[in-house]
Amino acid sequence: MTDALRAQNYIVQMFTLCAASRVIVGLGAESVLETSIRLHRIYGFPIIPGSALKGVTRAYARLVEGKDEDDPIFAEVFGKSPPKAQAGKVIFFDAIPANPSNLTLELDVMNPHYGPYYQGVAPPADYHNPVPVFFLTIGPGSEFLFAVASRERGLAERAQGWLTKALTEMGIGAKTVAGYGLWRECRREARSGLDKEATESASSNAGSESDRPEVLKELPRKQEERIPAEVVDNRQRPVKVRLLVEGYADRIIPCTGARNLESFQPGTFIWVTVSQRAKDGTVRQVSLSGLWKSR
Repeated sequence: MTDALRAQNYIVQMFTLCAASRVIVGLGAESVLETSIRLHRIYGFPIIPGSALKGVTRAYARLVEGKDEDDPIFAEVFGKSPPKAQAGKVIFFDAIPANPSNLTLELDVMNPHYGPYYQGVAPPADYHNPVPVFFLTIGPGSEFLFAVASRERGLAERAQGWLTKALTEMGIGAKTVAGYGLWRECRREARSGLDKEATESASSNAGSESDRPEVLKELPRKQEERIPAEVVDNRQRPVKVRLLVEGYADRIIPCTGARNLESFQPGTFIWVTVSQRAKDGTVRQVSLSGLWKSR
């Protein structure tokens, strides 16, 4: 979806954050269980709907930044309500897991002690029996990919800034008052590209920082030139990689040519070449060129 929008001259701002606490979105939704969590309806992994992200971003802009619909930037990002209805100019995408190696679901429990009181049939009292209610949450440390898009770079960057602050300062989903739903920057990444701090999943394969390839400032001009990359998902072909190139830290790209998937564990460094580009020149697919070895 983001590639298609880039081809239509949209500015797409993509970034990753890691859960700083347990996160639960969709707790009160209908479910076959007593409680619920918002899952992708086809693939089953947890997601955070774009509508929820837009809502918490708008709430942050209003409550913390003091903006409202009279502010032109606020109105262009989120739109206006009737009678001066206006559509917003920023698209908020669903947030999806960015790194399967650190995605976790944790079982949590609510323990209401005064069930009859909440049902309106008896006053609260200590002799009521507590009834534990179990529910699933996204575990701390889980890395998610967030994205916003607009035809105007300034609006996309402003929306990204507000969204990042909303997630790291206010939180999203249920039980935020109890500390749930907060996010932080992932230790494995840096805003200028990739961090040189190895992740736990990569440490056994990547070794020390001196054993890591250097991050390139830009893509090579010749298509046949090799590019360093890091494997992030080897569960099926093609494996998914992250190019060690500035500007590609948050993009997961398919890599063809890897046959023995067990040899390409997440965190493994490899050489790749570009095999497919989008109309705007960004890399859409790469091919395996060889394993990276320290000098």
